[in-house]
Order: sequence, then C-alpha cells, then structure tokens
Amino acid sequence: MIKSKLTFRQILQLLELQYFHVQPEDRLPVLVVGRRGFGKSAVVRAFARKVNLPVLDIRLAGWEPQDLQGVPKLNDSGSFSYAQYEKLLEVTERPAVLFFDEVLQADPGPIKALFRILLDRELLDGTKFHPGTAVVLAGNDSQKDNWVVSLKEAFLDRLMVVELVFNFQEWVEDTRPHPLVVGFLRAHQEYIGDKDGALSPRRWTRVSEALVLEGKGIQVDLLLRGLLGDDVFSAFSKWKAERGRLFSVAASILHTGSCSSWGSLPQAEKLEVVNLVAEGVSPQQLDNVVKFLEELNDEWSSVTAIAVAERVGKNFSAIECFMALDKLRKFLKGVELELGS
Repeated sequence: MIKSKLTFRQILQLLELQYFHVQPEDRLPVLVVGRRGFGKSAVVRAFARKVNLPVLDIRLAGWEPQDLQGVPKLNDSGSFSYAQYEKLLEVTERPAVLFFDEVLQADPGPIKALFRILLDRELLDGTKFHPGTAVVLAGNDSQKDNWVVSLKEAFLDRLMVVELVFNFQEWVEDTRPHPLVVGFLRAHQEYIGDKDGALSPRRWTRVSEALVLEGKGIQVDLLLRGLLGDDVFSAFSKWKAERGRLFSVAASILHTGSCSSWGSLPQAEKLEVVNLVAEGVSPQQLDNVVKFLEELNDEWSSVTAIAVAERVGKNFSAIECFMALDKLRKFLKGVELELGS
C-alpha cells in the first residue's frame, strides 16, 4: 500500500489539484486517515467551500450493504430495480463532495458495496455520478496500520491514501485559537498532537471557545477542567497565572474591541500585545480591532494597523484581505506595505 503523510493544507491542495486538473474518470478517491480530532472532516468541508459544492456526509460504521447498493424491488413488468439511498441519488443529479466517513470502522459488507460504487463511479443500477462530483473517504487511524488488513489490497489500490499529520503553525493560522491557548501551546507543545498525554486540536478549539466565555465574565474553570483533565488544567492554570496576562489583553481586544488596562502597559508590553493581536486576528474579529484602534486614536493605532495589515496579507483570502485593508485604510495613510501572496 502506498501512503503519504501530508498536512491539512497539503491535503486541501491535493484535493483541489485533482478536482480542477484531472478528468473525472481518472480521479482516484482520496482516503484521509488520522487520529480523532485532527481535522479529517474539516479538510473535506474546507475543500467543499473551495469548489463551492455541498457535502453529502455518509458514515459507514454500522451500515449494511443494502444501505449503499439499494434494496431490490419488483417492478410491474416483473423486473427488478434498486431503491437507492437518497443521498447517493443526489450525486447523480448534481455535483457534490461525496464524503464517506468512518470507513476504517465499517464492516466488510458495506466496504464491498463501496468498492463497486467507487470503481465505476455509478450506482448499482448503472446510474452514473455527476461528472462534477468528488469522492473523499476518511477513517480514524487509531490502531496505526492494523486497519490495512480489513481493507482488500485491490480496494486500496484504487484509492489515494494520505495520513493527516498535525502542523501547529498551520492550525494557529487557520483556526485562530484564543491567544491564551496559542501562548500556552507555544511554550508547551507536548500538550497538543499525537504524543502520549497530548490533546487533540479539536479539544483545544473547545478550550478556546470556553476562554471566550471567560472574557465575558463567566466563570469557566470547571468547564476547562472537564475539557483538559486535571493534569493539563493544572499546567495551563499555572502558566496563565504566571505568563498569561498579555495574552488576556490581546484576547480582550480581539473579542470585545476594548481593553481597560492598555494605558498602564509599558511600551515593550504594548508592542508584544500588538504582535499577539496581529497573529490571532480573524476576519470575524477585525471589526473589534478597528473599534479598538478608533478608541486609541494615537500612534499605536498606526502601529497596530500596520502589524495587522501585514498579517492579513499573508493569512486571509484575497477577498478577505481586500475587505480588511479597506477597513484599516484610515490608519495606514502614507504607509507602504509588503503583503504576502
């Protein structure tokens, strides 16, 4: 079996490359394997957004073969036809991303039926997929390569198998976690990824959401303890008490557009907060940043706007970048920027 190890962005690029440059009949369905919570479903949804198609999500675990191949029914003429699963019928009529999830946890029967569907890009009754339909599969690689024995080599030979590997910087730039999460994990990357005792990126995203609630005055320690477990919660709380003050300031700016302690910060700490805001800003948070800059109305408005604009040029899409720069324009008068491609 041929398997490649790729990051989230690399898998997304692979899916786009196949979709736009390979003829439908020559495309190999991509099987994405990886640990739970690492972004397998997220990369499929990101691909669907890129190609502007709906996702038809079929979870194979617990399915029976007839769920895929259809239930035979006797026609008035005495011949048989097959009542097909409703979602499968949709991909014969219009383009979509057909996503088969939990493939590695499926029983052999559905896998055999799936093999026939993928081999010919058609349903059992001969109805072809729409040429614009893309097929992606995913499964939790919780037992390393033991899953290979459950899939026939002939089946794997008709797939492109990629293992999703975690990349911390990609995750930070793509998901914009809470600044406290970013700061803690930069100092303690052993707590995220596939190491023993580490938590999944998805779990840290939930922690980020809880910290947003904390910024609104809600007590979330019990929620954080439940999400992190006692050991990681203890380490996170200690780091937050000792080192997290400036990250909390940046989070306040990003999530509320204000910061009561800004005026009391030394120049060096203000600069550190500016960099944290620039690194963490998302398109949805830009209005809060602009609100903060309007309240400042001093040289720090320009300094912050420059830092944010340069980061926007590297990490936002073209349309997001255009809209962001338009909002920041009044703080950038006379400034020449070098934006990333």
